[in-house]
Amino acid sequence: STQSTWEMNMILFVFFLAFGTLRGYKPMVDIWEEVKQPECISKAVQFVAFRGFTSVGRVDPHLVKNLDKFANFTTEKWIYVVPCYSCGNPENQIHELLRAIGGRYIPWVYINVEGNGWDRNLTKNREFVMKMVNVIKPMSSKRAGIYTNAKNWEKIMGLDCESFNDVRLWYVHHDGKQDHNDFKAFGGWTTPNVKQYTGHKDLCENKVNLSLIHISEPTRPLYISYAVFCLKKKT
Repeated sequence: STQSTWEMNMILFVFFLAFGTLRGYKPMVDIWEEVKQPECISKAVQFVAFRGFTSVGRVDPHLVKNLDKFANFTTEKWIYVVPCYSCGNPENQIHELLRAIGGRYIPWVYINVEGNGWDRNLTKNREFVMKMVNVIKPMSSKRAGIYTNAKNWEKIMGLDCESFNDVRLWYVHHDGKQDHNDFKAFGGWTTPNVKQYTGHKDLCENKVNLSLIHISEPTRPLYISYAVFCLKKKT
């Protein structure tokens, strides 16, 4: 049946994520649509990143609703920003996002540096992204990060651009491997913090991308029992 298939997929998904956790990484998903089952997602992963700003120059229409849906869960919530270069005023794009977030706890805001719509002048692109990052940097409650990969960084910012290596890197490589062993230094980053390793997977009636956050200490038993709890509840 459809329900049985969904439950089996959920079981396999949780085991898949738990495997990465046991190897020194924490699982995260990012979501760009309205969340259907927040409780289900919160039991599968510890971190969720929501799209906060879109390439058409506005706060994502699902952002506030999604954040509120997770208000009663312990899942840590991050935000990623898809800049609108043609809209100009990069600082205001971040300020609009921050106004929408309000007093909600969001420790990380990542700026996407990928895709089309950027200027051919790399210096202008660097200045645009730096203005976004500089709005976030002074804040005590939030930190800035960059979401990109070497190919996009070279095209948009230039491989000689190392001005952002003091912020965290969330890099993209859809090789399906749950580790950071594939990473090669670029843009001044020698070590990544997060890797998006596969995209557009089904989880709890939503499409999500899967990422791994590197952790420096062994996973505590709490996380292992939490994954087992998810399995028991779905059987």
